[in-house]
Amino acid sequence: PAGPLPPLTIEEWLDRVLPPPDFLMGDWLSTTSRVLLVGATGLGKTNFGLALVMHVAAGANFLHWRGRRPGRVLYIDGEMPRRLFKQRIADAVERLGERPAGFHALSHEDIEGFAPLNTPAGQACIDRLIKQIGGVDFVVFDAIMCLTVGDMKDGEPWAQTMPWVRSLTKRNIGQLWLHHTGHDTSRGYGDKTKEWQLDTVLHMEAVENAETDVSFSLEFRKARERTPATRADFQTT
Repeated sequence: PAGPLPPLTIEEWLDRVLPPPDFLMGDWLSTTSRVLLVGATGLGKTNFGLALVMHVAAGANFLHWRGRRPGRVLYIDGEMPRRLFKQRIADAVERLGERPAGFHALSHEDIEGFAPLNTPAGQACIDRLIKQIGGVDFVVFDAIMCLTVGDMKDGEPWAQTMPWVRSLTKRNIGQLWLHHTGHDTSRGYGDKTKEWQLDTVLHMEAVENAETDVSFSLEFRKARERTPATRADFQTT
């Protein structure tokens, strides 16, 4: 590298002062988290994602996780008609019992010619929106197959997205990317390159429960932030 060398020795690394994560929910979700949530179609990914960030916006506890502070969040929906998206938001508000000011939601139908997020035009569009909002702490992308373009069986569409994903991290904007399974519901559709540069991978499995409309188990299959002291936050739920 040109100029002074970066920290390389044990002494240099141990003497470094690095900021701790700015956690938003428990000890697993922060403003630098990069999370992939994988589940079969119709299992409840959108309901879970909306509930999670609605509670983040309110600074409220969710499931067994402790709300750390109110955050500013953006939910980007690329799948459903805005009529249904409005209903999902209304349901999440009713369950939470309040309307947190930090929650923002975008329907792909409200932007004419919505550009895929693995293109410079699509990424610039979201960057402008974040700036107009006044900055956000966390974004949910629902879902990879709808918000990007290309053959999802190979890694090229996601490789085109990763530089922007890293740029969001540098700006302290945490991310949750929702992703579908294929016929094999035990894994995400396509290759595994989507998981390589993300720090958390969640997998949803259906659970039969006659008393609920949405019921599933949530398993942490990758959890870089997990430690012996915080492992309760990463238990299968």
